[in-house]
Amino acid sequence: MGIIKSAWEIAMERADAIDVDPAKVRAKEATDKARRTAGTFITDSDAAWDKTREELSKLDRAPAVEGVRKTILSNIFLPRDDSYPALLEKLATLSSWINPESVSLYAQLSDFYKQYLTQQDALTERMRQSYAPALAEKKEQLRRQYGSDIDIRPEDDPEFVKLLEKNLSALDSQYGEVLNNAKQQLEALLS
Repeated sequence: MGIIKSAWEIAMERADAIDVDPAKVRAKEATDKARRTAGTFITDSDAAWDKTREELSKLDRAPAVEGVRKTILSNIFLPRDDSYPALLEKLATLSSWINPESVSLYAQLSDFYKQYLTQQDALTERMRQSYAPALAEKKEQLRRQYGSDIDIRPEDDPEFVKLLEKNLSALDSQYGEVLNNAKQQLEALLS
């Protein structure tokens, strides 16, 4: 009859069989450090590029580039407000460290973001105007029911919110496809 091994003994045998490549460990650490450094540069308004570049230059170039590239690509998304220029400026600065030719794409991204936000605002306004008759009818029903005028904004009406979200989601989908293509172009320039 064989010896019954504990789960701990089995785990330790498997752990001993794992061959750790020190070069891969160092590369992963450098990639992670580059991601953190680039992330801090993006999120900290006081972060200076000179200091960030100095930190990145201390790392092995290939894994550092990979970490910065991943950080850049993860920070390209459809904007929710008009604060995107500062983000794009920092992303362009990081990109220039990898490939100076990639910087020209950020002007296009800025125009694209501006167009997206304009379309989003225009869609919201069109939805408000087209929903105005239904909202006026609801106000009249509430006035008859409660005996006084009740002011309702479209954003307070669940039906309007649901309709608006559906239309904004379609807009996001259209612009998201174009943005994904731009990200692929940028990824190619940064690889």
